[in-house]
Amino acid sequence: MKEPENQHVNENKKLEQEIEKLENRLQSEEKNKDTNIIHHLAFNEDHLAQVFRFLTHNLITTVVLILIAIIFSAIRWYVIVLIVLVTYAYPLLSNHSYYPWEKYLRRNHHSHKTKEKLKDKQETERSKKPSPNKDKIIVSALIIVIIILISLIIFFIASTKSTNSAHSHAQSTTVQRSSSEKKISSSNKKPVSTTQHTQQLSPANMDDKLKAAAAYYYASEHHQKMFEFKMAVQQNGLAIGKETGADYQEGTDPVSLMPLHTGSGAVPFYTTDNDNVYFYVPNAMPSEAIGEGNDDSDQPVLTTTWQEICDLVNQNGAYEQVKKVAENSEAMGD
Repeated sequence: MKEPENQHVNENKKLEQEIEKLENRLQSEEKNKDTNIIHHLAFNEDHLAQVFRFLTHNLITTVVLILIAIIFSAIRWYVIVLIVLVTYAYPLLSNHSYYPWEKYLRRNHHSHKTKEKLKDKQETERSKKPSPNKDKIIVSALIIVIIILISLIIFFIASTKSTNSAHSHAQSTTVQRSSSEKKISSSNKKPVSTTQHTQQLSPANMDDKLKAAAAYYYASEHHQKMFEFKMAVQQNGLAIGKETGADYQEGTDPVSLMPLHTGSGAVPFYTTDNDNVYFYVPNAMPSEAIGEGNDDSDQPVLTTTWQEICDLVNQNGAYEQVKKVAENSEAMGD
């Protein structure tokens, strides 16, 4: 009878010794928990398995944080960093498998707190044991990395689109503003007269007065003995008449040209033979005659054509002035 009793006592002593060793080990681990944080955060297979289990147990919180990052773009990257750091550090430092609120959501109202503590201890002890299947751990780590990379890619694409949309909106606003400014400036500008471009002088559309005004304009530009054209403009027109008794050799029907109200005197005149125009200045010196170098005073001082006269008026944009002088001109008697 004594031998079984002694054997039972010995077994109890061994158990007590083992319990004491375990308690000492737990105490030392509790001490090291506060001092050796780097050891708890080391990147190894056991820790990756623990982080993966923590991530799968707290999917609700992770999804909520991702939605917050998508909705609030201003704090997007802060939320991403927060998800990565907390998901990795919290389970390794606390040895908990759930966030407190996740535990509350998952808790059965009819269970007791003691059961939850036992579950946490079991999870803690299980996480401390080496992983039985390394392949599962590697797959879990790869899944975590893939999830993080996909999240970063999604957030990068969303931020790029928002930046591009803001840039395109600013660019369209600038284009609209510049176009509106152009419209305002163009509306404020005085309309440019297009008469010079739409109405051109040609030999076919000239009456006698318009011919006289155009001829006078041409002669004023090319010969110093002719009156200046601006005098005809200032006097509102020309006195147009036939120069009877004039000496001329070229052309027919001499037409005298003189600004209105300038008095009498030697009046320049021109003759024409339909195409050519010949200008004469009475009492002109032989040296002033242009042409063949003739010394006779009845030689024209200037020779041209109606087409050249029209071209000069059109090129200088003087159509309106010539037309005004023609309208105000007066046909004088013989």
